[in-house]
Amino acid sequence: MCLPLDNGRCALDGDPGLARQLLGRRKVTVMAHYRIVSTPTTRTTVALGQTFCRRAWRHARKGDYRKAVLALRELAAITGQAKNWVRLGDMLLRAQRNEEALDALRQAMWLHRRIGSEGRARTVARMILRVDPKDALATRFFA
Repeated sequence: MCLPLDNGRCALDGDPGLARQLLGRRKVTVMAHYRIVSTPTTRTTVALGQTFCRRAWRHARKGDYRKAVLALRELAAITGQAKNWVRLGDMLLRAQRNEEALDALRQAMWLHRRIGSEGRARTVARMILRVDPKDALATRFFA
């Protein structure tokens, strides 16, 4: 299994210990450059999500928002959950990258609406309106 990143590398390159820990008792083949060859599982995705989340908050505590954004971007791409898109949008706001933050928050709002979490979608719309009071979609949804 290899979870590809935007730069073409594997998310687990260089860390065979993490690979074995994430995949548990499954038979894992680790090549010379530590690319894991196996099939993805839900357990692996959950464990990777926790790893990226911890990494993001560790960087945020240090004030290194750029690295935190990178970790949260990987997390949102792997899990696709609305809460992770909200986390990414919040971190992008802290890093003062408002346009990217609005995109992430709009994605989170759409995902929350899609799964039926109207209250959470309304909260995300409120976050969007704090950044861009003239956002048509958030205004229409929040009103």
